[in-house]
Amino acid sequence: MISTIFIVTPSLNSVATIDRTIQSVVSQAGNFRIRYHVKDGGSTDGTLDRLQWWSRWLRNPESPRFCRSIHFTFSSEDDIGMYDALIQGFSHVHVNGPDFMTWINADDILLPGAFAFVSDVDNQFTKEQISWVGGAVCVFNNNRAVAGYDRYLPSAAIRAGACDGIHWDFVQQEGTFFRNWLWQAIEPEKSIRDFRMAGDWNIWRLFAQRASLVQWSQPLAAFNIREGQLSAVGRAKYHEEIDACVPREERENFLTAAAGNGPISRRRLTTRYPDGQFTLVEESKFWPVKNQFEKRFKTPATATIGDKPDRVVYMGDITTAQEIVELPPLTVEAGLTACDSDWQYPAITEQHAFKKIRELANVPDNAVYVAYPWATLIDKIQTQAKDIRRHLEIFREFCRQLPQDRVKITVSQHIFSRRFLHLFEQAGID
Repeated sequence: MISTIFIVTPSLNSVATIDRTIQSVVSQAGNFRIRYHVKDGGSTDGTLDRLQWWSRWLRNPESPRFCRSIHFTFSSEDDIGMYDALIQGFSHVHVNGPDFMTWINADDILLPGAFAFVSDVDNQFTKEQISWVGGAVCVFNNNRAVAGYDRYLPSAAIRAGACDGIHWDFVQQEGTFFRNWLWQAIEPEKSIRDFRMAGDWNIWRLFAQRASLVQWSQPLAAFNIREGQLSAVGRAKYHEEIDACVPREERENFLTAAAGNGPISRRRLTTRYPDGQFTLVEESKFWPVKNQFEKRFKTPATATIGDKPDRVVYMGDITTAQEIVELPPLTVEAGLTACDSDWQYPAITEQHAFKKIRELANVPDNAVYVAYPWATLIDKIQTQAKDIRRHLEIFREFCRQLPQDRVKITVSQHIFSRRFLHLFEQAGID
């Protein structure tokens, strides 16, 4: 299947850095699609001019693309903070299937190969096997990398809220990807909207109740140090928000208990060089607990507990990694473009409208009737059917073949059509 990767950039008065961030996203190369939305909070410094420029440039058929397609949009709306902006931004991109999502702030960058990596993970593993993956730490300062290393991040520590920079290392947000179901499961409107600083900490904590973080030894994105950024000036507020959510005593108790319980496990990916097959491995080590305990409490961890051997959890399935869904035969006639398959029964409104329009052959010259099994697609999305990826892929390919210069009209029979207006927008229905 061809993956679609959904990404949001929250932005406010970012004219000095926004171009570099956008460039790092739209220059990603590989066999995937990009759906990218910049959610601006009402910039007054020229950021909106740059967003308009990028919108025009990416619509230009002569602009270079290194992936299957790029759908770029932006909006400028009031919000109450970065995490509210994220919620608004993801609502604009309409993630339907089990696709991967991420965000990149307007002063940070994705590194080359990030989306290709995530696309391969998506193709080799099911959502039950991997739904949350992140790369190694990478920090930029003055346009160059100044730090890069692998952090040992057990899901148990994340789940306990201990990955707060005091009791355990942070989870670097830049380069962390997660599937749509996981984002929906934590109900972000309730769980993170009101955070100002530590929303990402709470996202990871809640994710860890439902899935394991899988780590990759290479960096996928870079955090960029700059003067006055929130992460530097708001550290005290960051820890206040964490303490209000999970008391510090609870996080300390976790670390103390972990130091006495033996090895702590994390999941990581390895890859086979010739064919790119991934292996998901579980590591169980004691030294990370020992290091974190001694750093926090300034006293030696007396337990001497050995590491456990690595355990293979899953092997990536490379037999389906290159599978491409073929578009069903199209009916293309004067004033009519149809995907004449998968009609929903027993209701036949959509198919009936298609046949009648075809018989009458009286669509005006400036218009085209778009016949599509909307009800089937909407049902597949609502039920998260096993073949949802196939149907979404067919739909995206169908949209690519619709004429761009005529008014588009359609009929949809589904009772919940208005809840899925973004599908009709994607097809350009007028």
